Amino acid sequence: MINTENNCLDPESALSRFKKPENLLINDHAEGKKTAINRYGFVVENMGLLISENTLSEVVRNKNICPLPNTRKWMKGLINIRGNLVPVYDLSLLLGLTSVSSNYNNVLVLGKGVRSVAVVIEGLPRQCNVSDWHKMVDFPCDIPGLKDHIIEVYMSDKIVWMDFNQHSFFESVKRNVVM
Repeated sequence: MINTENNCLDPESALSRFKKPENLLINDHAEGKKTAINRYGFVVENMGLLISENTLSEVVRNKNICPLPNTRKWMKGLINIRGNLVPVYDLSLLLGLTSVSSNYNNVLVLGKGVRSVAVVIEGLPRQCNVSDWHKMVDFPCDIPGLKDHIIEVYMSDKIVWMDFNQHSFFESVKRNVVM
């Protein structure tokens, strides 16, 4: 409908008059192409962990971590991200992969708002094309507390990569933070 007052279309009419051109739509499945599944992951000691799909993540460098008294060694402390206090974990200690606390300056924040958690990481997350990786049937290592949260396990470049439910894993961890 045209608004006679200013000779303009109403918003609904203006937005609905455009149609998608058919020749611009791409359908890889019709041509039998393998669709790449790109994810991001990070390495903790010798183990890779995939960041869940649709999880907002960011790397924060040289952030001041405020330690908390009477917490476990793997609980590094809290950081302030846009007004939210975010717990920071040392996964190498938490998963029992090492007995020495890491001194890395990079913090990977997973999630947003009050559901955010952060982990210290050595380098930057890397892009992972899991569609080219070997999917493993069995969980190759016995890491207490992690096995219940594993979705898939992959092998790539001699690194075991685990797709895990970060939300349920860190919810279970939060109950054991206080000594």
